[in-house]
Amino acid sequence: AIGTGSLYLDGSHHTTLASFSLPNVPVTLAGGSVGFTISFWFNPMGSQQVNACLISLLNSTGGGIVVSYNDTNSWLDISMNGVTYDIIPNMRPITSGTWNLFTLVGTCLGGAASNGASYTLYLNNYVVQTFFGSWPDVRSSYTNNKIGCANSGIGYFTGNVDDFRMYTRALSLQDI
Repeated sequence: AIGTGSLYLDGSHHTTLASFSLPNVPVTLAGGSVGFTISFWFNPMGSQQVNACLISLLNSTGGGIVVSYNDTNSWLDISMNGVTYDIIPNMRPITSGTWNLFTLVGTCLGGAASNGASYTLYLNNYVVQTFFGSWPDVRSSYTNNKIGCANSGIGYFTGNVDDFRMYTRALSLQDI
């Protein structure tokens, strides 16, 4: 059950994730495209620090993915290799004390990283926004990975995170 055994973050601590690698492109997958999916449940509790970081997945070259929550405006910020996208879930606001399923699906465009990527953000199984950006940096392994704060040690999240998953393929809506 969601929430049972979840990771509680008190707004001043974080947890570190193991290293991983995203798929290099071009990669040929039988019957599919190159992609990745990040999925987790989160439950914000009370007021948050400015841009409270839910996850920070960075590699040694500084490239990566950061997802932050802004409780003042009830929106998410997603940063890909330093470019930030404001995601505003107008019809499905994020509220304190409520579990939310975050899923980000990235698909490489045209089979080459230089062509960029299409990203679809799902919140509670609804498409909130699709946007285009750069493919996450794959020149090195992602070794600086945290749940609950940015790598700078600021923006701590207060609340619970559960069932964090990372897939090296683009999940379909049916998979989510």
